[in-house]
Amino acid sequence: NPTPIAFSELYMALQTGTVDGQDNPLPTVQSAKFYEVTKSITITNHLVDSVWPTINEAKWQSLSENQKNIVLEALEEARIVCDETNLGREAELIEFFKSEGLSVYNADIDAFSEQVLAKYLDNKTMTATWDLEIFEKVQELGK
Repeated sequence: NPTPIAFSELYMALQTGTVDGQDNPLPTVQSAKFYEVTKSITITNHLVDSVWPTINEAKWQSLSENQKNIVLEALEEARIVCDETNLGREAELIEFFKSEGLSVYNADIDAFSEQVLAKYLDNKTMTATWDLEIFEKVQELGK
């Protein structure tokens, strides 16, 4: 069963066996040194570090169409660099964790996704508030 632990207490909880696992992006596993008190990592690619650009709606609306286009083009360029950087960094971290003695496993994502998706879709309480049209669009993007 999941055990809620404050992030500030997670290292000690792993070290003492209060919990036997945690779920964080790989850079966090390194920076928080969770690898020191963990024996293995399973790569699921469901949780990655990311950058979320934001702008105040009033400020966005005050920009000209040309300015908006410049911002959107710059964001797309930055997204590409960020994606490449994150993927490269995660590959380096996997090698780092292996060098620290951790076993690194790759989850069978397709099998996991099929099982989890079926459970969600069967649970009407879970999906009652979902916009299924948007859900289907997101599913298509993942193919």
